[in-house]
Amino acid sequence: NAKEVFGAAAKIDNQLKVVAPVAVEVQQRKLGDALVGKSVEFESGSALLTRNGMAVLDALEPIIQEDTSTRIEVQGHTDDSGLAGANKVLSQRRAATALEYLVSKGVEARRLAARGFGQEQPIADNATPEGRQQNRRIEFLVEERN
Repeated sequence: NAKEVFGAAAKIDNQLKVVAPVAVEVQQRKLGDALVGKSVEFESGSALLTRNGMAVLDALEPIIQEDTSTRIEVQGHTDDSGLAGANKVLSQRRAATALEYLVSKGVEARRLAARGFGQEQPIADNATPEGRQQNRRIEFLVEERN
């Protein structure tokens, strides 16, 4: 008994709270599922979104808007073609462009951040055209909002 442990003056608040599944994990999974077989595309060597890139972001926007308690980091990545410094700048510009597009569709800017990694985090072998294509990507990291 809590009163025996903490004393007669202890105040007990006996409430049960039902907590929904962790918002971060749910939203991360939904974004990942929506991106399977798709990518946010840009014109070659630039931060200009293609029509397909816009369509992918259009499909992600409702998922991002489902739960406004989260924060999303838009992460840009490149392959290793060209200079590392230029790739980092390009990846940052692409992440910022994707962020700006989402804001133009109604996502609160304060919920988003853009970060470019350049060629630092490959997910495939840069020795093949297919691998380089996989490494040129935008990813979305869902975080708790502070």
